[in-house]
Amino acid sequence: MKSLTSNSNALSNCKQTHVTILNIYNNISIAMNAIRSAKSALRKEVKALVSTLTTEEKARQSGLVMGRLLTNAEYLKSRRISLYLSMPDEVNTMDVLKHALGSGKECFIPRYDDRTSTMDMIRLWTMEEYHDLPTTPWGIKQHPLLQHHEDAITTQPLDVVIMPGLAFTVDGCRLGRGR
Repeated sequence: MKSLTSNSNALSNCKQTHVTILNIYNNISIAMNAIRSAKSALRKEVKALVSTLTTEEKARQSGLVMGRLLTNAEYLKSRRISLYLSMPDEVNTMDVLKHALGSGKECFIPRYDDRTSTMDMIRLWTMEEYHDLPTTPWGIKQHPLLQHHEDAITTQPLDVVIMPGLAFTVDGCRLGRGR
């Protein structure tokens, strides 16, 4: 009889634990939905603000970022960099690309495969190669999926990753595009 009671208590404890886990999961799910909604609202707000900037102001701010990058010790000593190419509402990274290639850095740019949701960092050798790359529906140039190229992930480690964005926190956390 004692064994039956202890099994019954164990089963009751297990059920209580299961209910507790479900409650925690539901609370996390509610919190995640609230975060998604807040991020979506913030993206809309930032896009609206960015859309009010003139082309000249965007160029000025991109120049300020470039100036800071060119004095950054980590960037200056890097040999292998990954550079995400900018979208129109982000700091322009074209001057970074030109500088990196012109100063002999090994430069890798993203190649995204939307069928598998995977991204490779593919070596870009020259600006001429860049200009010849096809443009994705996002308006960003990338290497064709069916062509084999040097991939940073399968070769040596990267020294620096440069990623523009729509918005960042003071601590440098990036607000993603929500995709």
